[in-house]
Amino acid sequence: MSDSIPPRPTPIQRFASSVALPTALDGCWEWTAGRNNRGYAQYVTHGKNNVSGHRFAYEQFVGQIPAGLVLDHLCENRGCVNPAHLDPVTQSVNMLRHHHRRRAEKLAREASSLRAAA
Repeated sequence: MSDSIPPRPTPIQRFASSVALPTALDGCWEWTAGRNNRGYAQYVTHGKNNVSGHRFAYEQFVGQIPAGLVLDHLCENRGCVNPAHLDPVTQSVNMLRHHHRRRAEKLAREASSLRAAA
């Protein structure tokens, strides 16, 4: 019997253990561990640094986030860490997209209500 300590999991192994993969290939990778008060995935690296889970995923699977850009969740799911759902954009583009998606959702609800009332 060996008294050796098992190797520590790598940061990506630890990250993967907190992700629920979807059944659909293009679905959200849902973060199952801690989230901040705004619903974004929070990941603690071995160095005890708190990082956003979606930023960690993007940098691991795609590459560096260009300076001055933020990641837009195209799926509108703050708990999603699927790098295919993340688009680096300026903060102003991110806010405009968010506003337009919310406006489109509101219009769709209103149209649905009108159809139901007719």
